[in-house]
Amino acid sequence: MKVRIVKEDIHTIKGESLIIPSFEEKKNRPKFFDIIDKKLDNAINKIIKKNYFKGKLHEIYLLPTYGKIGAENVVLVGLGKKKEFSLQNIFQILGTVGLYIKKIKFRNTILPIYEPFLPYSAKKDLVKIFVQELLYAKYSYNKYKSEKEKDGLEEIILLNDNTREIPALKKEAKLGVTTGESTNFARELSNAPSNEMTPAVLAGEAVKISKKYGIKCTTFGLEQIKKMNMGAFYAVAKGSRNPAKLIVVKYNAGKRNQKPIIIVGKGITFDSGGISIKPGKDMDKMKYDMAGAAAVLGTIRAVAEMNLPVNITGIIPATENLPSGNAYKPGDILKTISGKTIEVINTDAEGRLILADALAYAEKFNPSLIIDLATLTGACVVALGYYASGIIGNKKELIEEITKAGEYSGERVWELPLWKDYFNQIKSDNADMKNTGGSPGGTITAAAFLNNFINEKIPWVHIDIAGTAWIEDSRPYIQKGATGVGVKLLIQFILSRLKK
Repeated sequence: MKVRIVKEDIHTIKGESLIIPSFEEKKNRPKFFDIIDKKLDNAINKIIKKNYFKGKLHEIYLLPTYGKIGAENVVLVGLGKKKEFSLQNIFQILGTVGLYIKKIKFRNTILPIYEPFLPYSAKKDLVKIFVQELLYAKYSYNKYKSEKEKDGLEEIILLNDNTREIPALKKEAKLGVTTGESTNFARELSNAPSNEMTPAVLAGEAVKISKKYGIKCTTFGLEQIKKMNMGAFYAVAKGSRNPAKLIVVKYNAGKRNQKPIIIVGKGITFDSGGISIKPGKDMDKMKYDMAGAAAVLGTIRAVAEMNLPVNITGIIPATENLPSGNAYKPGDILKTISGKTIEVINTDAEGRLILADALAYAEKFNPSLIIDLATLTGACVVALGYYASGIIGNKKELIEEITKAGEYSGERVWELPLWKDYFNQIKSDNADMKNTGGSPGGTITAAAFLNNFINEKIPWVHIDIAGTAWIEDSRPYIQKGATGVGVKLLIQFILSRLKK
């Protein structure tokens, strides 16, 4: 994607489309709205008077200019009522615009950024958001289509009125390109069918990233996992003919004595439920059960591309969860790398088992903090639906930091409690704990289970992305399929930390 930031008159710059955002209220419209309207012989106001365009949220109206200005078309974009406008609306509206541009097949688009007409007017932040979201909207998964959809948008032109600001804004635009591309990379991994995206192939993607950016990547096979005493991970993995992989990617560009941030991603490349097999309906969606792993690799890719001065290690336990004569069973008792034992009640609660070993293993890297991302519980979908990920952790400050990053990245999270009362639900008569606490508070009891494998001195946050990792029906601002959730959130979190 090419991004240009230029100082040029809005009515003379040439391009296929010019985006003109508009609130419903006339008084809240930007000044360039009237400039363009005048050049078009009041065509925009005539359209509004006839109620063809009202400025409603997500409303779009295409107006050809017939050579009266430099841009061939004006794309009117509704922002709704200004008092109801939120930062989240910016992400969604840019998605709507991006999908529309893709549909019309415009190769370039022009967007003015010099007037603070939005409630959130930090220009450099908006430039990053504009670029990443238009790039995000451009994505399609068409690898197996005989007739592939054309990429469409090739260039974004941002208009600014201050030449001195342009170099700094170009840096923000580059961050936007990297964030958008890395999020789409994660979507590509998640959308891949499970017969293609096996644990070995996922490990191969990690190796490709490491070779491209000159960072360290180590992968461990099933027998090595067994020798490392990762009994829970091994138990889940041994039921599949596709060998499991433990993937460790280290990016070290921070200070030598800087403790690394550890990000752990659940990498179940297909989840049948194992012996406790799932119903057939929607089982095809279980290829998305490695979305946490995809987010980890997308984040590492972005951080390396940006060359950020930080130490970060990604850990991915990758396996399938399948029934077989060699699969683990309800009633089995597993010993983890931490020495703690788990009674298996349900083999479909496998994600927490592989994470238990991965989280305990993470401690050996002497981390500054640990974040895990997982499509862990259907209970999170029940609790929060499809618009927020659940967040639970052992340090309030870290939870607040990530929550704020969620607001500024468009990937919102909502905190759930980790009260000791919930730990009673995972007590076992036969082992240190059992792998499910039943339906009530299922997201919380799953997090309580994971908490058993965290050193309380280490700040830790668990992000349940079960409701946000993919969408089944397209929305005005996003296509159905994998969302790449977690990448934008973690990048924003890391960038915010570096500014401190």
